Amino acid sequence: MKSNSYFGRLVLAPILLFSLFVTSCGPKIEYREDTIRPVTYEIITEKGLKRWGLVNYMDGRVIDRYLEPVYDSIYHSQDIKYLFFALKNGNVYAYNEYKDGMLFDGNPVNKIMNSDDLYKKYSNSTYGNLYNVANTDKGNYYFRDLEQSSKDDFCFGPYENFFIGYSGYAYKENGKWGVKLKKVLSSGSNSTETKYIPFLPAKYDAAIEVACPNDYWLVKENGVWKAFTIVNGQEIKKSERVLKLLLGLPILDWRKFDSNHYPGTDIGYFYRRIGGPEYGTINVRDRYTTEGYGY
Repeated sequence: MKSNSYFGRLVLAPILLFSLFVTSCGPKIEYREDTIRPVTYEIITEKGLKRWGLVNYMDGRVIDRYLEPVYDSIYHSQDIKYLFFALKNGNVYAYNEYKDGMLFDGNPVNKIMNSDDLYKKYSNSTYGNLYNVANTDKGNYYFRDLEQSSKDDFCFGPYENFFIGYSGYAYKENGKWGVKLKKVLSSGSNSTETKYIPFLPAKYDAAIEVACPNDYWLVKENGVWKAFTIVNGQEIKKSERVLKLLLGLPILDWRKFDSNHYPGTDIGYFYRRIGGPEYGTINVRDRYTTEGYGY
């Protein structure tokens, strides 16, 4: 069985000492309430072998069944809300109580990297490192606490790298970057349904969003930078002066990127960049820059 040390500070969650035993001539069934999340562990013991499941147990009966009792053990993260781990045959699977089925396409997890610990210099979104990373044999999955996100932007992957901006996200596959755009399908008072559609294929050496009055993405291919507008996907021309200015910007952490001014002053940023050398967002859409600047 893989060591729990693969999961950093993820430790076995405390369980109430209270347990309800259901006995008969067959297997012994035990229900244990979790002390942090409103779920119950269903433990079936037969011939000395325990099998764990996860259910909603109320008034002496199972209301909903989240995970079948086929796992060697189940525990949940102390660091990442709503995230449970189920162990089976030496593999570790991940489950979120508000999602149907196992996370990460059902692939076993090798390692979970908390977003707060993962990036020391670069960010994986315009709001900092919102996305934790689950490493699997199929690649990395980038996911958030569901409480902080809709189901549409909860998890992405598997990718080699990932960055989500305002208009969509950049992803890396087979050593190359591509882009998918965010499309709003419906919007209501309580929720917005969205999906991400293909925009630029994963064939570029870099992909950087430029957020301006007319958003576009800068991509690098064979050493040449190109710009594609999100309006219709057409290539648009950008002068060497503009490219040099934008690509020469320092990469900020999310606090400086989001502050809208230089710390300790009332001088606004004319432009701000977040992400990494190959990916990210450059924001030039504030009151200090307009379409007239040609960015």
